[in-house]
Amino acid sequence: MANRTICDFAPDAEGTFTPDGDREEQPEQKTGNRSSWYRFTRSTFTWEGIARETYRGGDAGAAWLVRNIIVGSHGESSPFDLRYFEMEPGGSSGTVRHPGEHVVIGVRGKGTAVVEGRTLDLNPLDVLYIGPDELHQIHNREEQPFGFFCIVGSGREQVALPLQDELEWLQEAVQTRGGIRK
Repeated sequence: MANRTICDFAPDAEGTFTPDGDREEQPEQKTGNRSSWYRFTRSTFTWEGIARETYRGGDAGAAWLVRNIIVGSHGESSPFDLRYFEMEPGGSSGTVRHPGEHVVIGVRGKGTAVVEGRTLDLNPLDVLYIGPDELHQIHNREEQPFGFFCIVGSGREQVALPLQDELEWLQEAVQTRGGIRK
């Protein structure tokens, strides 16, 4: 029996890495702590069976941000959650810190991260590790959506908003690119 590729990742014309290849029929989804497979729909950049929810971040100042919890809200016992966030042009996450670490992987478009005063460009398949209690924010200053996977510990702790002097310090540390959003 020949090996069959279920998903190969290749960049499209915009530099976005999306599945392209043979697909098997999606099996019936089960609930609880069982294996699950969520089919990706390229035209809408969504996964079947995964809800898209507006994610604002409250007082943290997040805007134009949509969250998809792919793993972590369906009864899994995994020690991590896999989330996909998508920012519209001009969008940003809140400026926050929290005890949990996380990994950000660029998937679609381009973004900018500000971590402890450093400004970092995020392109498709770039990986950013954000350590515990590091002040950070992610922006989309491009004309197209910016999408990224975020892997966090399950049962993630509450975020802490920065103090005014921390915001001022970060504003000075960021060397243009529009600074940070409060």
